[in-house]
Amino acid sequence: MVEKCKNCGAKIVKFPLRDNNGKFIWQNLFKMSMDSVILLLVITAMLVAYKLDTETCMQIVEDPLGYCDKSNACKVLEEQRIIESNKIITPADIGYYP
Repeated sequence: MVEKCKNCGAKIVKFPLRDNNGKFIWQNLFKMSMDSVILLLVITAMLVAYKLDTETCMQIVEDPLGYCDKSNACKVLEEQRIIESNKIITPADIGYYP
């Protein structure tokens, strides 16, 4: 985390990740500011969402009919098709304007 000195305006690294010899300081990796915590939570949420989405996709690929029955997705699509097939088409729908 980088801060500025209030008196001289110089940049001060509060928790450096490397020491003067170039060795990685693991303890400072876990000393986080609020911005770092929020970023870590956002990244974690994105990873969890990605995993759930890929699991759903794998279910669809492995057993599409089973997924359709379990999730009720096919019923929703069929209802939309029925509504669209019963719709009355007017000249304005096809772009005819006299």
